[in-house]
Amino acid sequence: MAVRRARSARADARRGLDQHFLRSTGLAAELVRGAAVGRDDFVLELGAGKGRLTAELARAAGRVLAVELDPRLAGELRRSLGRKSNVTVLEGDGLDLALPVEPFRVLANLPFGRTTAFLRRFLDDPLVPLERADLIVEWGVALKRSAVWPSTLLGASWGAWWTFRIDRRLAAACFEPAPSVDAAVLVVARRE
Repeated sequence: MAVRRARSARADARRGLDQHFLRSTGLAAELVRGAAVGRDDFVLELGAGKGRLTAELARAAGRVLAVELDPRLAGELRRSLGRKSNVTVLEGDGLDLALPVEPFRVLANLPFGRTTAFLRRFLDDPLVPLERADLIVEWGVALKRSAVWPSTLLGASWGAWWTFRIDRRLAAACFEPAPSVDAAVLVVARRE
């Protein structure tokens, strides 16, 4: 009984940070392959969590900056991936992070409750050298942002600089703890 309560308390704490970790390393590998990450890419991963995406990015990307808000998880990431010469783990809030001045990509399992704030951070200023973002977001958000006709002023202003498409749907069961809704990989790319 005490073990169940402790697990439940940890799950509640993760939900407070809006943490929904990928359950499978195989899925993480598929997502990195689907994002076409290569050795020339500098990838920013926000919400690195348990490092499933980070480990796959370390195999594919030239450089990875993994940002994790949870101090315990950031410490675990440093211990497990700190020896990789192309990975830097940063403990902190991705919204407070100074964005790179060189071209970069984002691959992130965003906290669902902060998706719009992260999108604004990357997309409001067209001079930010973001090349592409592959973002795990709530299914409804992905539908709204990838709609042919923008439904909001924000969507219309972003549409001048960026394209949006859904790459794939991810069932809630792909995450631990499972969110109450399905998710999607939303791909945001700079217009030519």
